[in-house]
Amino acid sequence: MDEPTQIEFAVPPLAAYGPLISRDVSLSQVVLSESEASTDYMSTKARNHIGTPSLVSGSVTCSSGRTFIAPNAKICGDNAPVQIGECCVIESNTVLEPCHEIIDGAAAYAPLVVGDLSIIEEGCRIEALSLGPLTHIMHDSVVGPRAVLAPCVRVLPHSRVPDGFVAPPFTILSGNPARVVGRLPPAAAAEQRARALAVYTRAELVLRARKASLEAQQQQLQQRFAAP
Repeated sequence: MDEPTQIEFAVPPLAAYGPLISRDVSLSQVVLSESEASTDYMSTKARNHIGTPSLVSGSVTCSSGRTFIAPNAKICGDNAPVQIGECCVIESNTVLEPCHEIIDGAAAYAPLVVGDLSIIEEGCRIEALSLGPLTHIMHDSVVGPRAVLAPCVRVLPHSRVPDGFVAPPFTILSGNPARVVGRLPPAAAAEQRARALAVYTRAELVLRARKASLEAQQQQLQQRFAAP
């Protein structure tokens, strides 16, 4: 089997996703953008955070917790379950919807599974059977119906993974239709884990900072009205 042709590609450095810091960092170190300051989130006991407006419907589970779903994402579990692993990040304007095929004139839907520590960037559409752990789908990409991505696969921007495509582990996909264009080094697994944790940690700190800001504003209003 011929080796895939290597191409040049660029992945944002870890610093672009925010510092790798603990949840105990001072909130004064978190600078909110205008959109972050104005976005509401629904949080669960498992530390999942879902931005509003987002459409999450049907059977969608993030039972392992620590998953961040940005505003304007759509996750549709109405026809089949969508299972999202621990510490995943799903960015804005991304759609996750189980795939289907017509059997005897009726639509048969298959569950969609997203593995732990995966990042799906802005403007993506995912109809795959499964994304393995440590998957990184870069912006404006499509993963077609019945596709299976093994652990630690990276899909480069503006790619379209064909229907039924099976991606081996530690591969780089690109193109329309996408094909294997390179291989990731073993260290990529640790880098992807750090990247997912950095994005999630940043998101959680933003929520804490926003809550503190709102509480401070409310306290100022109460003091103003209480003043003689």
